[in-house]
Amino acid sequence: MEIKVIFENDNIAVIEKPNGMPSQPDRTGDFDAKTALEKITGSECFIINRLDRPVGGAVLFAKNQKSAAELTKILNDGKIEKTYTAVVCGKAEESGIMEDFVLKNARTNTSVISDKNNKNAKKALLEYKKTGEVVSDEYGILSLVKIHLITGRHHQIRVQFSSRGLPLWGDTKYN
Repeated sequence: MEIKVIFENDNIAVIEKPNGMPSQPDRTGDFDAKTALEKITGSECFIINRLDRPVGGAVLFAKNQKSAAELTKILNDGKIEKTYTAVVCGKAEESGIMEDFVLKNARTNTSVISDKNNKNAKKALLEYKKTGEVVSDEYGILSLVKIHLITGRHHQIRVQFSSRGLPLWGDTKYN
């Protein structure tokens, strides 16, 4: 699997991570986007945002520690907008806001919707708009949604949509 460099300068690189590739090294030892970019640039890169293994899309890297610190601050201050497109199984409303509290289980690498009073749960917030819908004999109703991720929690999009009976098409963990 290869990555495509979308943009690069002295301080940052943006790559297109293919679905099925980890964003960074993990316990599987599978070839990952960070390692692939470091082979291309010939130097250490610092991952700023991650995408789950099944997801393809743009991933931002810093090419030095100063840029990494600045980009991390910008990301944490909510100044980087994260927008995703997904296919969900079922008939999504035309638009909506999902607000939940998500609890991560590191042992199983999953997350669940939790009670807001759980001290370990983190607030998860996203907005979405349906941009299309098809009816398939094989899969039933599939809705195309554009998602604006306001918080960035572990498996947030996958767990929030699945908890509402709209699992992401092809997601084997929450579907």
